[in-house]
Amino acid sequence: MEEDTQKEEYLDRLLRLQAEYDNYRKSVEKRFEEERKLASERLVLKLLDVVDDFERMMKNIRDDKVREGMEMIYKNMMKALESEGLERIECAGKPFNPLEQEAIEVSYDECGDETYDTVIEELRAGYKMNGKVIRAALVKVKGGKK
Repeated sequence: MEEDTQKEEYLDRLLRLQAEYDNYRKSVEKRFEEERKLASERLVLKLLDVVDDFERMMKNIRDDKVREGMEMIYKNMMKALESEGLERIECAGKPFNPLEQEAIEVSYDECGDETYDTVIEELRAGYKMNGKVIRAALVKVKGGKK
């Protein structure tokens, strides 16, 4: 009888240890994945300044062959960043969203148009990574009457 009780205790202890180990393993995997995403996000944030410079440079290139080559490089770079979960926040012509955009200029309209709080112009691109805003877009917003 005592032997059966001891066997049950050992089995119970073994099952608890297996469950604890499984929980620990899942916790470590989750932490590792979060750290990987954070490291990737930090690198992408640093590269966004390079992307901005690249976009400004391409606007000023006059030679069509050079522009064509730069556009190919740009597309490849953006494809690599998108594979890490990066997506551009589209804003022009859409309602102002303070969670994704930062208004640095407001243009007041005297003609009575009722489309207040609409983004008129994107001054700097904003980006999300894996659904999280990592850099807000800088925008010009249409305000109401002064």
